[in-house]
Amino acid sequence: MLDGDRILPLVEGEGSSSASRGELRRVYKRNCAIYLTKTDVLMAGDLFGADSRAHIMPEDRSVDINTPADFELAKFFARNRTTPYLPAGQAGTLPPTPQQ
Repeated sequence: MLDGDRILPLVEGEGSSSASRGELRRVYKRNCAIYLTKTDVLMAGDLFGADSRAHIMPEDRSVDINTPADFELAKFFARNRTTPYLPAGQAGTLPPTPQQ
């Protein structure tokens, strides 16, 4: 996070020790692709509610396009897919994703 040109710690204690990325806990962010929210939660002015669940999407199927560079990355992934897109009518039967 930035404050002007100063880098602020993302979490408390950041910088007190160092670890390789493989030793760290996985972190995810919402990609805005799927939202399923009960009407009463929305009517209360909340988008996520108290009990949000994840649908982990493979990186090559979830490109957040905000810039021309993002769009180029999405085109690259689309051209270089190693797993086929699902045929019509097979929603909900995703191919297995590689374990990381």
